[in-house]
Amino acid sequence: MAKDLFHEAVRNALINDGWTITHDPYPIQLMDFDLDVDLGAERALAAECGLGDSVEKIRPANSTDVDTQLILDRERNHYQLVRIGWDKRLFRYSVIFHFDIKPDGKIWIQVNSTDRDVAEELEQMGVPKSDIVIGFQPPQYRPYTGYAVA
Repeated sequence: MAKDLFHEAVRNALINDGWTITHDPYPIQLMDFDLDVDLGAERALAAECGLGDSVEKIRPANSTDVDTQLILDRERNHYQLVRIGWDKRLFRYSVIFHFDIKPDGKIWIQVNSTDRDVAEELEQMGVPKSDIVIGFQPPQYRPYTGYAVA
């Protein structure tokens, strides 16, 4: 169920950011393999597969040398959105968000560098507060977040 929530959260975030979803899922044929990437979007979108991970690269129109990459590792339940590349003479690498789904089913928000309250959005999608951990908060402060502590 949590994987479906992430799919919908990413889909909604792309739509809210002005993207048009063109395929859900997006079929790709790579040599003799038929693959399905979760989403196809209006802007340049390419998929690379290796070591069980699916990486979707999204290049915003306003930056030709900095990519936004959605990294999905469904085998180990890690999900990241990162920006990486050269901005003129500066190399940029930043994690926009990082979520993990632990073996006990809890969703750990490890990084959230957005202005969105992702925990609240997950809650609105039906995930109980007891299954959401604000991982970027120190363990001693997690009891005060209103969400799970671990």
